[in-house]
Amino acid sequence: MFVSTGRAIANLPIIAKLVLAPAVSILLLSLMVPMSLRAINSQSALLTRLTTVDAEKHAVSAALSRALPEASNQLNRLIALRSNSDDVEAGKRMNDTLETALAQSAAQVDRLSHFLLSDDERRVLDSLAKPLADFTSAARQAAKMAQADDVASAFITGNQSSKQYAAMMAGVDALNRLDEAHTLADRAGADELAGTVRIGVLGVFVVGLVAAVLVSLLLA
Repeated sequence: MFVSTGRAIANLPIIAKLVLAPAVSILLLSLMVPMSLRAINSQSALLTRLTTVDAEKHAVSAALSRALPEASNQLNRLIALRSNSDDVEAGKRMNDTLETALAQSAAQVDRLSHFLLSDDERRVLDSLAKPLADFTSAARQAAKMAQADDVASAFITGNQSSKQYAAMMAGVDALNRLDEAHTLADRAGADELAGTVRIGVLGVFVVGLVAAVLVSLLLA
């Protein structure tokens, strides 16, 4: 059988012989196309996520990290102002700034909830709902007391909100750590796939080269 096959190949026209060797190499190399496309798509998806979705999520998380301390600071400043000054207008302006910071905090938490999150990220974000509601309620109540010149009660109420504030900041830090770990894992997976493709392409190239040489010798 092999003898007859060898004779049949030897009797092929010269054009067919010239085409057959490269065709074998091309056929073997084409086996790597699906894996190469998968690696390219994986890298492209990761790059798109890092430069668009993740960048926007990081911006929202950063805005939340700024809004929460701003709300806490404005409440403390308002209480301090009303304990040392009778400037009602300044108190109103500071109260408006506090309301803006509280609204910003709630808005950023809501924006984060619309991103595609992992189960752990979703649990952490959901855990912020009650501390945020309690903190907002306590801050507004303390601000109202301060505006009514009940500074002692405002200080006590504001101080009681510190536990909720600490819980929210811890939650934001946890979200950032989870997001960083998720990004690193995605990068590692994409790099591993790219490395596998590189090794595979090199291996198939060597096999194709050897096959082409063998076919050339057989056709000679």
